[in-house]
Amino acid sequence: MVYSATNYGPIRLPILENDFRPEYSLPYTIHNLKVSKNYNNGWTTFVV
Repeated sequence: MVYSATNYGPIRLPILENDFRPEYSLPYTIHNLKVSKNYNNGWTTFVV
């Protein structure tokens, strides 16, 4: 089993005149989990 995570802080967003959106995005995290199974015949299966 392999787990990884990447954190992203506030990113400056492109805004236009009279734009209602904020200047910066909210921080977020991307999580990845990989589970794999090796078989005796040489095959490997995995779920991401």
